[in-house]
Parts: sequence; C-alpha cells; structure tokens
Amino acid sequence: MEQAKRREAVLELRAEGMTQQQIGEVLGVATSTVCDDLSHIRNRTNNHGENSVRNRKETENLEAWRAKHEAELLEENRREAFYRVSEESFHCFLAWNVEEFCASARELLKDEDFRYQFVKRTRLKGVEIVKIIKGAKTSGSRHP
Repeated sequence: MEQAKRREAVLELRAEGMTQQQIGEVLGVATSTVCDDLSHIRNRTNNHGENSVRNRKETENLEAWRAKHEAELLEENRREAFYRVSEESFHCFLAWNVEEFCASARELLKDEDFRYQFVKRTRLKGVEIVKIIKGAKTSGSRHP
C-alpha cells in the first residue's frame, strides 16, 4: 500500500478507536510505522483548502476519542480501586472473626516491636484489639 493511502487508513482506524498495535495488525505494518504515520499527520501544517479542513476534523475526532478513552480509563480505575479496598477490608474483617487468627494476634501483640509496627501500619492508635475482635464476632454472627 502506498504511503499516502496507508496514512489515510491509519487516521481512519485511529478515529475509530484502534490502538497503534491494532492498526499495524490490520494494515500489516509494524507499530513503529503506524507511530511514524501518526507523527507525520500531526506535524503536517497544511493551511489551505480541503486538506486543512479534513486534517482539523481528523484531529478533533482523535482528540474527542482520546478524551472519552481517558475518562473511561479513569472511571475503570476508580471502580477497580474501590473493589480492591472493599474486598481487602471484607477479608480482613472476616479474619478477626476466626478464633485461631485472634489467638495468634494476641500472642504476636505481646511483642513490643510487633505491636509498634502493627499500630504504625494499621493506624489503630488508641483502638483496643479486643474491641475489634468483639465487633467482628458480633457482626459475623449477624451475617451467615
């Protein structure tokens, strides 16, 4: 495929939301070629006639796609972070409802160095472990 037609195809596929790697696979060229084509298109400074209008429209389409894609990624990341924090909190909460875990915690917390690191890492200053265990057992008994 000649260079001009390939660059036009690259722009069209990019406007449809394809990645550089996907475009390369579709056109049968290396990703670096697609990258070079996109760079050439961005750097083109044609201020006359139909090409200028088309270039502006292609740039606007690309920018709109990029903004939409970034918003989708931000939302996906926000949701994933919430899932992970919630899952971890839930699993840790359940652990305090297991007697073996609590017994191990009581034993470990007798060690001053361990207790210092535990309070530092969990930020549980002034919270009694007994209250955490009691709360977990109370809540755990309400939820089968």
